Amino acid sequence: MTVITFASLCKAVATALEATEGVAQVQAYDALTESISDTPTLQVYFKDAVTDDTGIHQSTFRAGVRITRLEITIDCYARQRSHIAEDMAAQIDLIDAVDAVLAQQISAPFFGGAKALHWSWKKAVLTSADAEYTGAECTLTLWIF
Repeated sequence: MTVITFASLCKAVATALEATEGVAQVQAYDALTESISDTPTLQVYFKDAVTDDTGIHQSTFRAGVRITRLEITIDCYARQRSHIAEDMAAQIDLIDAVDAVLAQQISAPFFGGAKALHWSWKKAVLTSADAEYTGAECTLTLWIF
């Protein structure tokens, strides 16, 4: 039996995102840097998790299944802020590229163990140690059971 860990799921998401068109680098949680050396950059890290075993959510041969909902954040640094129209164009292009990779995850188990997934986007101004970047934050929700 393969053990699914939060670390392995984060790494699997980061590995899948390496196929994102036009992305200079993808940093998993254990390789994050304080400054952004090249854009576009994606940073993938664990946000939170909730495990619910208070009831039988699904059953197979009368056995209850524990469900864990894991949220992973993908910070998408599109470009250093400089010109609003160009910044917004770079931002939407990066969102489209990442979204296309996430949409390719069409057969379970997703990312090496999750049984279902959902994601949402919000516009963001991301700050590194030395600059502000236009970008977006993607919240990727994975269900493990």
